[in-house]
Amino acid sequence: MNITRLDGIRVSVPLSRPYVISRGPTYAFQNVLARLHGEDGLVGLGECAVLSVIGDADEGAARLRKEIGPRVMGMDSLDVEAILERIGAANWPGDLGPIAALDNALWDLNGKALGLPAYKLLGGELHRRMPVDYTLGEETPDAMGRRAVEMAEVGGFGAFCVKVGEARSSWTSHASRRSARRWGVRRGSEQMPMRATTSRPR
Repeated sequence: MNITRLDGIRVSVPLSRPYVISRGPTYAFQNVLARLHGEDGLVGLGECAVLSVIGDADEGAARLRKEIGPRVMGMDSLDVEAILERIGAANWPGDLGPIAALDNALWDLNGKALGLPAYKLLGGELHRRMPVDYTLGEETPDAMGRRAVEMAEVGGFGAFCVKVGEARSSWTSHASRRSARRWGVRRGSEQMPMRATTSRPR
């Protein structure tokens, strides 16, 4: 199906609770939505989160419209690799988020055109569920431990990324992991994996 238009749109995704890292709290993620139009009226959708710190959602949306859109007009949406080569994905300067959003939109559009879910075009079903981890924002170690327990029991998460850093000097990765273990972050009798990352103020 030939591509007739590509829209780039910044979308604000409000969070149910603030996500806190060393640079401060975030109350909504600013993402980029790619809306890809085909000649028969179908529309494929793709979304990305811009790169942390240096990413800009408005810039990402503008690059979709002004740089990527003109390069892919008239191309067959099924020629995914040719489209990525045309826009220079391998040497794309800056945030790769807009390309990821376009890639998702291509598979969405092609799936709709063929009457198939996108995963069928990407190799088919192997697992019903995909394991993912949950990132805990910076709080006190006890609060992070309680949140980990809540997300394990309610959300079904089996692994956690623990945000620690220099924003509050009393927090250390050791303290956070020790607190999470004290709160019994487990699935059955098995201790769930904890991974600590450090956030430094910029």
